[in-house]
Amino acid sequence: MTDALFEILSNVRVADGIYEMTLKTDKLPPIKAGQFANVRVPDRGELTLRRPFGIYSVDKSQNSIKIGYAVKGEGTKAMASLESGRRVQVLLPLGNGFPSVPKNKRILLVGGGVGVLPLLSVAETAENPVCACVGFRSAKFACKTDEMAALAQKCVVATDDGTLGEKGYVADVAEKHMDEFRPDVIFACGPEIMMKSLKRFSSLPIYVSLEQRMGCGMGACLVCSRKIKSKDGEHYLRVCADGPVFAFDEVYYD
Repeated sequence: MTDALFEILSNVRVADGIYEMTLKTDKLPPIKAGQFANVRVPDRGELTLRRPFGIYSVDKSQNSIKIGYAVKGEGTKAMASLESGRRVQVLLPLGNGFPSVPKNKRILLVGGGVGVLPLLSVAETAENPVCACVGFRSAKFACKTDEMAALAQKCVVATDDGTLGEKGYVADVAEKHMDEFRPDVIFACGPEIMMKSLKRFSSLPIYVSLEQRMGCGMGACLVCSRKIKSKDGEHYLRVCADGPVFAFDEVYYD
């Protein structure tokens, strides 16, 4: 884990309310697909907590990473105004990342909204055959679909209103294409309602990257605790330190 200053190389809007930030440092530590970074928002002393963002692309030759974020609160609003050349303090990599699976196993990525972004790190680094089904509310919220299509063997885009790709919810559209995808395992990230809908695929191993409000990002504050099932009963684990990736059948969905 490294806590270092990173220079902002670019900070651009990639969809309605969604930004991509490219950050460069002197030396990157090893980063696994599905891990995340905690970013301190500069010049905003009242924003005491860092903000967690999935790392979805790593360029080792340039010691740079890409993170994506949706502008929702004061922290991300402030981040959207940062210009190239600014420096930010970043703690990374955090979390467990997606598990390794045998190279001959086919991975299906199912993502919803900004949850698509962490899955790009799998498509970028996996030595497995990878397909993807990504969904958004409408075309104006769709992001990084061209990148996913370039990395995956097959990529299907869905929108709730049919303004881009196939009309329908992403899990419904993925179900229509399962004979083409032929997955051995599913990796997923997205809103809770999308995650719940993956139950129909429970005959396959499913791993989900949870989106949870975090405080410290290292497991000390317990803000992100989540009820998890195990053979010994139910207990609480920290999404930041014990996750953010969990087996689907471990997670309680209200």
